[in-house]
Amino acid sequence: MKKLKFFEKPAGARTVYTLAGVSFCLAAIAVGILYSQTAKSIEKITSVTNTTYQVNIGKQGEADPRYNGNIEKSTTRASTSVTTEAATTALTVEEAEEESAVVATTSAAQKQSFMLPCDGEVIRKYSPELPLYCETMEDWRTHSGIDFAVEEGGEVLSVGKGKVSKVLVDSSFGYTVEVNYGEFTARYCGLEQGTTVGINQLLNKGDCIGKVGEVPCEKNSGRHLHFEIIKNGDYADPVKALS
Repeated sequence: MKKLKFFEKPAGARTVYTLAGVSFCLAAIAVGILYSQTAKSIEKITSVTNTTYQVNIGKQGEADPRYNGNIEKSTTRASTSVTTEAATTALTVEEAEEESAVVATTSAAQKQSFMLPCDGEVIRKYSPELPLYCETMEDWRTHSGIDFAVEEGGEVLSVGKGKVSKVLVDSSFGYTVEVNYGEFTARYCGLEQGTTVGINQLLNKGDCIGKVGEVPCEKNSGRHLHFEIIKNGDYADPVKALS
């Protein structure tokens, strides 16, 4: 019988080792193939994800056609939003127009009517250009208001709803009260001092402003109220203003 050396293996053992080595190599090849396929799959998924992200953030009109479905949905939402905003704007404009119409109607309804300041006869008319003869001053001069004949102590009434803006003593027209009526300012001249209203006092149509006193520059014309209208910074015809 032949004696085996230390490093020498029997024939059966060599066969077993050979098969084991082949199996290991096959297993390594299989793992390598599987790893390669897995890496490619991951790279593909990453590529698709990045492309989709780029489509979502890309400029309008430059998106990849492959993702048109997503873009159409986004565009539809944008169109719906724009349409809703346009409808809201149209509604707002319509409401504003309706509100303006209501305000205009209310203003027209609230526009007040006026009355004469007294029942006296007109003894001197409004004449801003043609001079009239003044008995007191014995000259010809224009007349900036209307003179109503009123008995001494007779009441002078507010021609509308307004607010007293001035109470003063004028050397020519005597004790005078001015009332702001919005559309114009009325000036009541020749009142009896101490019987008049106060500054900032609110008046309603027909309220008593004071009693007739004397107009110094027209005292020879008898007891009367000198009544003026100031509109847009200038004298105006009281008859037209009140009518």
